[in-house]
Amino acid sequence: MKHLRYLLMAALVAMPLTACDEDDETIVEPVVITGTVSGTVSVEGAGLAGVTVTLVGASSQTFVTAAGGSYTFTGVEAGSYGVTISGIPADVSFSTTSATTSITTQGQTVTVDFGGLYIRTASIGGQVLGEGVGINGVSVTATGPESPVNAVTDQGGNYALTGLRAGD
Repeated sequence: MKHLRYLLMAALVAMPLTACDEDDETIVEPVVITGTVSGTVSVEGAGLAGVTVTLVGASSQTFVTAAGGSYTFTGVEAGSYGVTISGIPADVSFSTTSATTSITTQGQTVTVDFGGLYIRTASIGGQVLGEGVGINGVSVTATGPESPVNAVTDQGGNYALTGLRAGD
């Protein structure tokens, strides 16, 4: 009877150990939501190369625009972000150099574009004379990096080409 008692006690101790072997819990890995922030930096419709674009938020990234003015940040985790541009040429003006955006769904692509204008503050003026007298109605043309700019002399032979981009 003593051996039976030991046998029963051994069986009772072993039973809970075999029950521990039934671990059916599944570990669920969290899903990281990522997307893309992209856009173009342009001046009067033409892409602007060499501008630094910075993404700031849950993660930060920096990109320098290519020849077409485009930039792309991939693998951007869900959240709110600021996008800023810097390294802008001195003769360009943007109404804003920063914007906000957010990634909320997996695979989402958001576009943040920046459009600017050339600053046109330069002018060329002068006078067309013939034998010391101003000549009226002479067409004067300046050519440069943009379309030619034209003016016609007034009665005193004076002309003014205005709204030009500064430069050579």
